[in-house]
Amino acid sequence: MLSWKIKIYMGAQALEGKSTDINKIIDQTSSHIRTAIKKDMIFTPWPYHPSDVATHIAIPNELQRFLVGLLTGDTTSTTNKSQRTAILVESFSQDMIYAVTRGQYKPPKHFLLPYAVKALTGNTEVIRILNKFGHGVSYDQLEENDTALCLQKLAMGFNQRAVLPLSIKPHVFTNLAWDNIDRLEETLTGKGTSHRVNGIAVQTKFYGPYPPRPELPRIDKLKQRSVNIEHEELEVYLACARVGPQPLPTNESHILEAQESAQVAGNKNLVWVLARQTKSE
Repeated sequence: MLSWKIKIYMGAQALEGKSTDINKIIDQTSSHIRTAIKKDMIFTPWPYHPSDVATHIAIPNELQRFLVGLLTGDTTSTTNKSQRTAILVESFSQDMIYAVTRGQYKPPKHFLLPYAVKALTGNTEVIRILNKFGHGVSYDQLEENDTALCLQKLAMGFNQRAVLPLSIKPHVFTNLAWDNIDRLEETLTGKGTSHRVNGIAVQTKFYGPYPPRPELPRIDKLKQRSVNIEHEELEVYLACARVGPQPLPTNESHILEAQESAQVAGNKNLVWVLARQTKSE
């Protein structure tokens, strides 16, 4: 009986020691991954350009390996991942990086997801909920980034007649289309909605050397959410009759025009005949 008690006690001690070893491994792993995240953290550019997403993704190898093993259970290979696993690893890793750095490093997901939600739903409360759960930046930061992008573009076009996107190439035939599109975001107070005119520029794709990208001006972080524009003196507008496009010609208009031309020609011929019959002095 005593031997059985000794065996049970030793087995319990072994399980407790094994549990303690597992907890130590988990603690060491979490600490190592946290250190790797902070070590590989790069500066998030300001303002953030959504078109430069590919250059801002930096996932530590330790974090990627941990998530692949956690999701698939396969620790032998981390390169041959399915599309679903790759998407989940990229999504989870960006959430963990954003949480560990407390928002100091903002992965692409945490800017692009709020932008997509704003464009699809126009609901600011959904963006705030995503921010509280660590899936994106706040709505205020989103508006500050938009304002900084606007100020940067205005600074670039200070000595230019028109401000154009960087993707527009010079000396290329371009089609332009404009429309008055109000965003009218859903807010609790009804304030803070956007009224804007959207323009689309379409260019043919060409192959050849691209001109170097101009250096972007530096914009300070001032938590500015609106652009102050100096009001220019406008010329006095004088109302006049409305002038619109002329109606399309019809068969009746062609007949009437031909009759008028024939009448004018007949009058000229009559004057010529009378002049010929009159004796010259």
